[in-house]
Amino acid sequence: KVEEGAGPPNPEWPIKDKEGFITVPFAYGSVAFWQGKRAAEFQTHKWHVYVRGANNEDLTHLIERVIFQLHPSFNNPTRVV
Repeated sequence: KVEEGAGPPNPEWPIKDKEGFITVPFAYGSVAFWQGKRAAEFQTHKWHVYVRGANNEDLTHLIERVIFQLHPSFNNPTRVV
């Protein structure tokens, strides 16, 4: 969460606020790679999803699981990693 006039994010993390909540900046997203003309009709791309620290920090000790919600047309559209 960035508030107006708050300035740049603190490079030190995790950040603990007055109420004791811990804030850790992170990045998430996906990347798709086209598999070429010979790919199966419903497997045209290879997908990679990621969740990482904003500066590539190791978050494994902070994250228990990540839930991805895919389009309902996918088999098992809710994926837990």
